[in-house]
Amino acid sequence: MNILIGGDVFLGGELERYAIHEPEKIWGDSLELFQSTDLSIVNLESPLTSAVNGISKTGPCIKASTKTIGALKAGGIDLLTLANNHILDYGEKGLQETLDVCFKSGIEVVGAGMNLQEAQAPFVVESEGQKIAILNIAENEWASAKKDQAGANPMNLIDNLHQIKEAKKNADVVILIIHGGHEFNPYPSPRMVKQYRFYAENGADVIVGHHTHCASGFETFKGVPIVYSLGNLVFHSESQSDNWFKGYLIKLDSKNILDFKIIPYHQSIQGIRLFSEEEKKEFFEKTIYPINEVIQDERKLSDKWEQFAMHEFTNRLFIINGQRSFLKRVLKKVGLGKWVFNRRNLLDVHNFFRCEAHYDLSMEVLNQFYKKR
Repeated sequence: MNILIGGDVFLGGELERYAIHEPEKIWGDSLELFQSTDLSIVNLESPLTSAVNGISKTGPCIKASTKTIGALKAGGIDLLTLANNHILDYGEKGLQETLDVCFKSGIEVVGAGMNLQEAQAPFVVESEGQKIAILNIAENEWASAKKDQAGANPMNLIDNLHQIKEAKKNADVVILIIHGGHEFNPYPSPRMVKQYRFYAENGADVIVGHHTHCASGFETFKGVPIVYSLGNLVFHSESQSDNWFKGYLIKLDSKNILDFKIIPYHQSIQGIRLFSEEEKKEFFEKTIYPINEVIQDERKLSDKWEQFAMHEFTNRLFIINGQRSFLKRVLKKVGLGKWVFNRRNLLDVHNFFRCEAHYDLSMEVLNQFYKKR
């Protein structure tokens, strides 16, 4: 079975009218690829819903019209991964409407459901006597499913390991698709590399990531292809850097997964344009291969992570310390931000993040706080 996997697809905003009225246009040069592949998979980054009330969360609530399902049908998409940080943006109603419209259109889904058991269920397909299982998980933000609550299949090392091992009992190939990482950072964190490799050591045959809005590197670890981020596939934005608009597809042969193919492209409101041979060479040599080299070097990877943390240093500390006022922004701009941080408060927060017992209690208290409000 030939399998084609793409990154984040958001059909709302300015792209919505194209998705409804010119559905094939958004796929551009990739249309034939998706339509001719045995199993085409993309990440649906938002619910398809008519709901009007978004949930209370940090970051924007995004959605697209249910009518945009026609663009996914026109593109030949067979399976949508739904485990991501936006799939519950319009609550259970938005997710249920998404599941309903996908079911009616004949497009399969994986990674989300109306409870945790549904969200954790793999998608299994059989071809020529070979079974392929697709698992889909997302880092925990505002969309994670719970035992009796709708949402996405959450990243949880123990639960995920059980899911991989159970899928491995019943399938010849297990593909794990992960929505996670640090937005706008093309380098995976050391934790990500360690964790994804651990999944590989424990039964995942292929691991593919997205969410960061930029393409990252890939590696083959102990016979397992690991792609850290495919980048955006169909996601329009007016004011982003060049990295936002570049990504790649991965094409796999389920009977020879090491013979995978990377297909880079440029995406915009005008559709997807596959790179020429010259553009491919430049993309690999200037973007992907340098990242791959860093992934293989623990020291270099650690250095890149520290650089990213320093870039985010002041912003993150202001938020952690509960300071978002105009005065704090001014102090930050003139280089005096570090003088307003409450050291004692940050020591407590640090320990709440670091210590498992403190983390568990902090999360439960916050969960109860939101429920009461």
